[in-house]
Amino acid sequence: MKVCVRLKAPLHGDPPLRCNVDKTSISYEEENNNTIESKHFQFDHVFPTGAGQGDVFDFVAPLVSALLEGEDSAVVCCGGENSGRTYTLEGNENTPGVIFRATVWLFHTIEEYAPPGIACLVKASVCEVTHDTITDLLKEQAGVTHHVRDDKAHGFVVSGLSNVLIRKPADILAVKSMLWRNPVPGAHMVFSLTLEQIKPSGALPSRESEEPVQGSLVRFARLNFVSVCMSESTASLRLNSDARHLNNVVYALEKKLPHVPFHKSKVALLLRDALSGVIPAAMIANVSLAQSSASITSLVLSIADRSARIGKKRSEPAGLRRNTAAETKPMPLAEQAMLSPIRRDDVYTMEALTDVSSIPHEAVPVGNTPHKVVERAESP
Repeated sequence: MKVCVRLKAPLHGDPPLRCNVDKTSISYEEENNNTIESKHFQFDHVFPTGAGQGDVFDFVAPLVSALLEGEDSAVVCCGGENSGRTYTLEGNENTPGVIFRATVWLFHTIEEYAPPGIACLVKASVCEVTHDTITDLLKEQAGVTHHVRDDKAHGFVVSGLSNVLIRKPADILAVKSMLWRNPVPGAHMVFSLTLEQIKPSGALPSRESEEPVQGSLVRFARLNFVSVCMSESTASLRLNSDARHLNNVVYALEKKLPHVPFHKSKVALLLRDALSGVIPAAMIANVSLAQSSASITSLVLSIADRSARIGKKRSEPAGLRRNTAAETKPMPLAEQAMLSPIRRDDVYTMEALTDVSSIPHEAVPVGNTPHKVVERAESP
């Protein structure tokens, strides 16, 4: 797992946390029981307070390309309340977040690299996870209990979730308005993008067709954006236990203990393959540099530091479904050039990213039908 930290400046009037920060590490001294303890944390990258949304997306962009190859992946965004966690994932109308940029890049990847004669369906689902309950936020289902089940092909997934078809990148912006209720403050969230690659049973449907694609499923892959809230408030005490369980999980993985307590927490169970290095994954640890957030900052940095070390010293845990390299492949230079407009914060607003006329043609991953049909001549 690749791990980065995104720093948030203290609010006005809140004393800053004294620490030393460079491109890959954070260190500071913490007082504990009248003793001074030195803390040092190491990561793949540290984004300073002035880093833009595009900089952070650049860190996770290779995971999006893996979808087309049928590879599941995950982005874990963790942090305390008011740490910038939601902003990183969702952004706002002027500076879109990681989820929207990933959707734009996914459609572009489909446009450029999907196999000929294959219809690609992009779908999204949203659920809320507390310590005891998983709630489908796209469809109200009274009395329905959603469970975390072990899928042999795709690891631990939530059963029975509804989904919505994403016809073009702009559709992802409407998903939040489809939620039947607002998320519980301090709850964990899982936003999933899935890509189904289908070989039509008959002729390829036209781009204007509204009919569902009939045929055989060639590939299926999921990219989970998991927002893990680590709250110190009394009201979120049960949610806090998830943070403790997650800390215990990464400790056991980093120390290569014989037993890893994934089953103590639903959110830890959903993150099993990502944390264990079975699928490509990235963690974005959002931390506030405010002195008032020192304890939760220390916990988040500790989890992120251990998560970064797991991939560098792990051996494949027994019983996991497949042995996929934890490290993502380097992105080709040609793809990096095409990705550059999606990275930028100063020019491309959310409106511009969904407006075909305002982006260079080679960087516009836009589709406007329920299924993206790729028709491309075979190379001679």
